[in-house]
Amino acid sequence: MFAFLPIAQASSGSDKFASDLVNSLQNGSSLNSGQKIFTASVALFPGSIETKLALYHFLASITLSQVITTIIGGLFLIFLIKFLHRFGWQLFGPRDSATFFEVTFPYNHNKSAYANEQFLSQFHSLAGQKNIWQRLLGYKKRYSLEIVSSAKDGIRYIIVMSSTDAPIIKKNLLSFISGIEIKEISDYLPEDLYQNKSRKTAVVEFKLSNDFVLPLKKHDSLEGHDPIAYLAGNMTKLSSKELISMQIVITPISRSTHRGIIKKINNIENKIQDRQALGPHLSSNIWQKLLAIPWTILKWLLKAFELVIKIVLSIFTALWDSDGTSTPILAKDQQVVVIDNIHNPYDQELQEEIKGKLDQPLFEASMRLLVRAQNKKQYRERLSGFISSLGQFSTTYQSIAIRYFNLFRIIQPLNKAFMSRQIAYASNPILSLSELASIFHFPTSEATKTEDLLKIKSQPLPAPLSFKQNADQFDNAFAKNNYGGSETVIGQTLEERRRHTYILGATGSGKTTLLTSMIYNDIANGKGVAVLDPHGQLIEKLLEVIPKNRIKDVVWFSPDDDGFPIALNLLEMDKNGLSNSQLQKQKSIVTSSIISIMQKFYDEKFFGPRMEYVLRNTILTALETPEPTIKTILDILTKTRYRKALVQTLENPVLKDYWVYEFEKLGSLQRNTVISPITNKIGGILSSPINYNILTQPKGKLNFDEIMNSGKILLCDLSKGKIGEDESSFFGSLLISKIQLAALRRALIPEAKRKDFYLYIDEFQNFATETFSELVSEARKYRLSTILAHQSISQIENRDIIKIILANVGTVICFKTANPEDEQFILPIFSPEVSKHQISNLPLYNFYMKVSVGKAEDTLVAQADNFTITGNSKTAEAVIKESRKRYTGEIVQKKQPEIAKDKPELEVTTDKEKPVKQAGLLP
Repeated sequence: MFAFLPIAQASSGSDKFASDLVNSLQNGSSLNSGQKIFTASVALFPGSIETKLALYHFLASITLSQVITTIIGGLFLIFLIKFLHRFGWQLFGPRDSATFFEVTFPYNHNKSAYANEQFLSQFHSLAGQKNIWQRLLGYKKRYSLEIVSSAKDGIRYIIVMSSTDAPIIKKNLLSFISGIEIKEISDYLPEDLYQNKSRKTAVVEFKLSNDFVLPLKKHDSLEGHDPIAYLAGNMTKLSSKELISMQIVITPISRSTHRGIIKKINNIENKIQDRQALGPHLSSNIWQKLLAIPWTILKWLLKAFELVIKIVLSIFTALWDSDGTSTPILAKDQQVVVIDNIHNPYDQELQEEIKGKLDQPLFEASMRLLVRAQNKKQYRERLSGFISSLGQFSTTYQSIAIRYFNLFRIIQPLNKAFMSRQIAYASNPILSLSELASIFHFPTSEATKTEDLLKIKSQPLPAPLSFKQNADQFDNAFAKNNYGGSETVIGQTLEERRRHTYILGATGSGKTTLLTSMIYNDIANGKGVAVLDPHGQLIEKLLEVIPKNRIKDVVWFSPDDDGFPIALNLLEMDKNGLSNSQLQKQKSIVTSSIISIMQKFYDEKFFGPRMEYVLRNTILTALETPEPTIKTILDILTKTRYRKALVQTLENPVLKDYWVYEFEKLGSLQRNTVISPITNKIGGILSSPINYNILTQPKGKLNFDEIMNSGKILLCDLSKGKIGEDESSFFGSLLISKIQLAALRRALIPEAKRKDFYLYIDEFQNFATETFSELVSEARKYRLSTILAHQSISQIENRDIIKIILANVGTVICFKTANPEDEQFILPIFSPEVSKHQISNLPLYNFYMKVSVGKAEDTLVAQADNFTITGNSKTAEAVIKESRKRYTGEIVQKKQPEIAKDKPELEVTTDKEKPVKQAGLLP
């Protein structure tokens, strides 16, 4: 086999070692150890003989001191590699920007312990997603779970994570708890946290009292009470300068970052599988660990030396024994497994507990507590109370205790570690998923009643898909939906508006703000609107923000505008183009409207069927005169000669028979009983000179057909404080009646040419009559869309009206209500998304909205847009001036009040008697 060696080596002749080796091989002499090593390398390894010879001389020339230096250098290199693998990213890696989520949960949260575990398991999955550099440098992706309490902000849940993971965690949170609120905030820790020497501020760190494989108390042992109640209970009743924060910084246990822990876990699991006692393999106390340090160092040095020797020898040699057999250097020692079956029930239970923990995902956790108190005494009290609350997690073999000594605190102070949310360099508690969920989870509503704990009383709801798809099709956008950090514009399409809108909300809840935004949007977009405001503030606001290009479109109606009355004749009807049946229908609407108005002023026991019968016939009779006004009604009932002369001209036999055969047969007492309530109310209204000038002019200045068809802006200031409650209700009902009549006359216009007109009525209960409910049910086909708002359902005595309205509206909006009856009545509309007590706990300017046009949509929560248009008083003055110029008439001087009394002065011929006198019926 070595025949070629003599030739090769003989030719060189310059190396004594080569010559000796050639001679030994030729003579068959025994080889020394050096010759054996070289001969083996020639046989086993490739390369030229010259190269192998040079390598031999190099190794032979190495001294013992050089070998020792090489070994030490190798050990240092191994230590450096391990150090960089463990702390490299933490020390030299780029710093990820942190995102802080303040998480507020609904008051009815009641997730199970298992559900909490599933939520926390996401951190284990997310942390495993690393690039190659993060794996090489031992990057530990960490998350901080915190519960912080202060007198100003209450008890809050904070989750801190890298900005890259924030979107994923937010989505998971929203999926985990329906109705949860997530707010991105800045770090709550003040910059001067440790600078104020007048207060005691300190951080303590916690550890597990025994080996990490020993578990804390299980979830099933915590049923019946919520441990968060005890932890949070020790965070209450803080002064304005106190702060308490519990912090758990976690990173999942993985092979790339926790090899020692994984090795120990595997060793324990093997022991359990082999049914061996675990006691000797569990970590002892701190003093036993300290005594074991020298032996551990010596053991690692010996292992390192052994490894180096084996590597060197395995590369360059294959040794033969003197008898020619070979012995592999790296042969593994035979392992002898001694199975020690345990029969102790305690050990069996211990193995089951340990196995239950190790079978779960595990987290390395740095648990800390920050306490900022007024003085040392309060600090000790707060710390002692919190530590005692941790006792509920203790078992007979494991507990949570304060770590008083940690060598790494020299390079990683606790205060800096707390503020930077760092994992401690060593000796952190290892918690299972269930243990972590026991310590940190959102409190349940049934078991946790801790004060100052932030909760959501009204559940936030996302916008349905249709709102996201149809945002560019909204005819009027007026709010925003914020859910999970996403903002969705909220509004109504044209078809949804045509099916009417109902708005309910207590005073100060944001209802008027919403109405202002909706009305202004319509005005700015050139639409026709009418606004009835019984308070006057809404109209005053709108007058100041009217766009310049629409000032001439405004009709400002205010009964209190003394000196500039706008004639408004309730009994005036435009008969042009109407068929006889359409004319009779309009007469019927006018009659019903006046009756409904009168009914609002009286209790049912005072306004009975007989009074209604008399009033109906009186109104229908007045409508037979050429230019009837509300005063005509008063004249018919109070002026005998006028009434009798008028009856003679009636062509309607039913009306004529009534006056001749029924009314005239009534005794004076019966007549006064029936007539007096009517004449008192009408007479009382007309006794005001302002009202008299508005209501007694035969030709009204307002053409409601033109207002609707040309898209004008009718602003009606019906302030109760200016004109009185009865007059406000009277004029509002009168205006609604006129708008209803104008809408009905749209039957003469082809449907495609009917221009949409929007009627806004604030506090509509003031004008809610039976004819009003008819308006809502019929207005859609005439392109009259109503937006009805009020404070409480209890304001409407006739519940049938509200039921009819809700049956005909396509959109229902509800702000916070102060009356429990309101929530009970309207809650079924928003079910099942909204539950009991949530409506009454809505934040201001927030509302629930349900759209039922086509298919019913899910209920959503939105916030009304803040109306930021700055008003200008000069604009309001210009609008009023222009309206007065166009629509006010001359003041009619009232000679004397005409009260409902049948006296000789009634023989004086009035304007209403002239047509009768001209007909020859009066002398």
